[in-house]
Amino acid sequence: MAALAGPAIMSGFQAPRNHIDAHVHVWTNDFSEYPLASGFTPEQMKPPVFFPQEILRHATPSGVDRIVLIQMSYYRFDNSYMLDVIRRQPKVLRENVPLRSQGAPRIVPALSARVPSRLWGGSATDPPIRRS
Repeated sequence: MAALAGPAIMSGFQAPRNHIDAHVHVWTNDFSEYPLASGFTPEQMKPPVFFPQEILRHATPSGVDRIVLIQMSYYRFDNSYMLDVIRRQPKVLRENVPLRSQGAPRIVPALSARVPSRLWGGSATDPPIRRS
């Protein structure tokens, strides 16, 4: 297989487009704008940052042109960083927001106020919560 791949790469082979990476975490070291949740420290962040540009640098040559961001545990339920990242590149990035019954009444209105609902989706570990 390696022998076959070499000529394809050398001849300007382009990976097919229209792939989605459905589980990517991003985080920043801008703690004044995006503070870590209680119980997390910068020393726990390995690597110290993972910006959207880094995943795109790897994804684009592989044919991935859309990415679903998953909340990084360092921020717990504060989706501010992801929402700001999505707002900068809405055609490429989307968010999957975990909705849980105890938090959904606060999360859904906050998300709707900050970013159009077409840019985020949800999943639930509790019984399903429906957006109206």
